[in-house]
Amino acid sequence: MVERRQFSRIEKSLVTYHRKLWQTSLHYAGLSKNISLNGILVDLDDVELKKGDLLSIELVLPNDPDEINIIGRICRREGRDYGIEFVNIDEADVKKLEVFLKPVS
Repeated sequence: MVERRQFSRIEKSLVTYHRKLWQTSLHYAGLSKNISLNGILVDLDDVELKKGDLLSIELVLPNDPDEINIIGRICRREGRDYGIEFVNIDEADVKKLEVFLKPVS
């Protein structure tokens, strides 16, 4: 299998909250399985999302009172796992995510 990802994924469990972009309520909670600077794999139970759906995503980082806000697109689904590509993320949130994903030396 050819690796097409631009960024390597790190196995990290984060609490995530999602809602379809055009909805103002109905937050779905999930737990990430892995994450990179351009996407995330999330376990979402009892949710029906389709490939191409746009989501508003809030990531809760440990030891950070402010969540990261991202617009993402569903790019694949395997059972309860949804692969979400980040399509819009604030530069300050990118920096927070880079720090979080940096390997511990």
